[in-house]
Amino acid sequence: MSKLNPEEVAKIRAAAEKATTQKYNAMMMLPGTVIAMCDRIEDLSPFEALEENSWDLRCVNVPTGGDDYDIIWEVIEHYQATPRNRTIAGGITPVEAIKQALKPRIDEEQ
Repeated sequence: MSKLNPEEVAKIRAAAEKATTQKYNAMMMLPGTVIAMCDRIEDLSPFEALEENSWDLRCVNVPTGGDDYDIIWEVIEHYQATPRNRTIAGGITPVEAIKQALKPRIDEEQ
Protein backbone atom coordinates (compact mmCIF):
# COMPACT_ATOMS: atom_id res chain seq x y z
CA MET A 1 0.00 0.00 0.00
CA SER A 2 1.41 3.40 -0.92
CA LYS A 3 1.76 6.11 1.70
CA LEU A 4 0.38 9.61 1.48
CA ASN A 5 2.92 12.20 0.48
CA PRO A 6 3.62 15.04 2.95
CA GLU A 7 1.53 17.50 0.92
CA GLU A 8 -1.56 15.25 1.09
CA VAL A 9 -1.03 14.69 4.82
CA ALA A 10 -0.79 18.46 5.37
CA LYS A 11 -4.01 19.05 3.41
CA ILE A 12 -5.88 16.38 5.38
CA ARG A 13 -4.59 17.73 8.71
CA ALA A 14 -5.54 21.27 7.73
CA ALA A 15 -9.04 20.16 6.71
CA ALA A 16 -9.47 18.21 9.95
CA GLU A 17 -8.25 21.16 12.02
CA LYS A 18 -10.51 23.56 10.14
CA ALA A 19 -13.48 21.22 10.62
CA THR A 20 -12.72 20.90 14.33
CA THR A 21 -12.29 24.61 15.00
CA GLN A 22 -15.30 25.58 12.90
CA LYS A 23 -17.47 22.57 13.71
CA TYR A 24 -20.60 24.57 14.40
CA ASN A 25 -20.27 26.65 11.24
CA ALA A 26 -19.64 23.55 9.12
CA MET A 27 -22.72 21.86 10.57
CA MET A 28 -24.85 24.89 9.73
CA MET A 29 -23.81 25.03 6.05
CA LEU A 30 -26.59 24.54 3.57
CA PRO A 31 -26.19 21.89 0.83
CA GLY A 32 -24.14 23.17 -2.06
CA THR A 33 -22.28 25.87 -0.18
CA VAL A 34 -19.02 23.93 0.00
CA ILE A 35 -18.88 23.58 -3.78
CA ALA A 36 -20.04 27.19 -4.21
CA MET A 37 -17.14 28.36 -2.03
CA CYS A 38 -14.61 26.57 -4.25
CA ASP A 39 -13.62 27.84 -7.68
CA ARG A 40 -13.64 24.30 -9.08
CA ILE A 41 -14.73 20.87 -7.90
CA GLU A 42 -11.11 19.72 -8.00
CA ASP A 43 -10.36 22.28 -5.26
CA LEU A 44 -12.47 20.33 -2.74
CA SER A 45 -10.55 18.60 0.01
CA PRO A 46 -11.22 14.86 0.30
CA PHE A 47 -13.33 15.48 3.41
CA GLU A 48 -15.36 18.20 1.70
CA ALA A 49 -15.96 15.93 -1.30
CA LEU A 50 -17.28 13.15 0.96
CA GLU A 51 -19.51 15.58 2.84
CA GLU A 52 -20.81 17.45 -0.19
CA ASN A 53 -21.75 14.28 -2.10
CA SER A 54 -22.87 12.18 0.92
CA TRP A 55 -20.46 9.44 -0.10
CA ASP A 56 -19.20 6.59 2.07
CA LEU A 57 -15.55 5.59 2.08
CA ARG A 58 -14.96 1.90 2.80
CA CYS A 59 -11.88 -0.26 2.98
CA VAL A 60 -12.15 -3.71 1.41
CA ASN A 61 -9.88 -6.73 1.74
CA VAL A 62 -8.67 -8.06 -1.60
CA PRO A 63 -7.07 -11.53 -1.61
CA THR A 64 -3.57 -11.61 -3.06
CA GLY A 65 -3.01 -15.34 -2.69
CA GLY A 66 -2.67 -17.69 0.22
CA ASP A 67 -3.70 -15.98 3.42
CA ASP A 68 -2.54 -12.53 2.29
CA TYR A 69 -4.79 -9.57 1.62
CA ASP A 70 -4.32 -6.04 0.38
CA ILE A 71 -6.66 -3.22 1.30
CA ILE A 72 -8.32 -1.06 -1.32
CA TRP A 73 -10.64 1.86 -0.71
CA GLU A 74 -14.02 2.29 -2.39
CA VAL A 75 -16.26 5.34 -2.65
CA ILE A 76 -19.93 4.40 -2.33
CA GLU A 77 -22.74 6.59 -3.66
CA HIS A 78 -26.34 6.24 -2.45
CA TYR A 79 -29.47 6.01 -4.61
CA GLN A 80 -33.19 5.52 -3.95
CA ALA A 81 -33.47 2.93 -6.73
CA THR A 82 -31.83 -0.47 -6.40
CA PRO A 83 -29.00 -1.07 -6.10
CA ARG A 84 -29.08 1.55 -3.36
CA ASN A 85 -25.34 1.53 -2.65
CA ARG A 86 -23.14 1.72 -5.74
CA THR A 87 -19.36 1.67 -5.88
CA ILE A 88 -18.37 4.60 -8.06
CA ALA A 89 -14.58 4.62 -7.60
CA GLY A 90 -11.70 2.88 -5.90
CA GLY A 91 -8.05 3.30 -5.13
CA ILE A 92 -5.10 2.12 -3.09
CA THR A 93 -5.40 5.10 -0.72
CA PRO A 94 -8.50 6.94 0.51
CA VAL A 95 -7.39 10.14 -1.24
CA GLU A 96 -6.84 8.29 -4.53
CA ALA A 97 -10.33 6.75 -4.33
CA ILE A 98 -11.95 10.14 -3.72
CA LYS A 99 -9.98 11.73 -6.57
CA GLN A 100 -11.18 8.94 -8.88
CA ALA A 101 -14.78 9.61 -7.78
CA LEU A 102 -14.37 13.33 -8.51
CA LYS A 103 -12.70 12.78 -11.90
CA PRO A 104 -15.93 12.55 -13.98
CA ARG A 105 -17.20 15.74 -12.36
CA ILE A 106 -13.93 17.56 -13.04
CA ASP A 107 -13.98 16.38 -16.67
CA GLU A 108 -17.54 17.75 -17.03
CA GLU A 109 -16.34 21.18 -15.88
CA GLN A 110 -13.60 21.41 -18.50
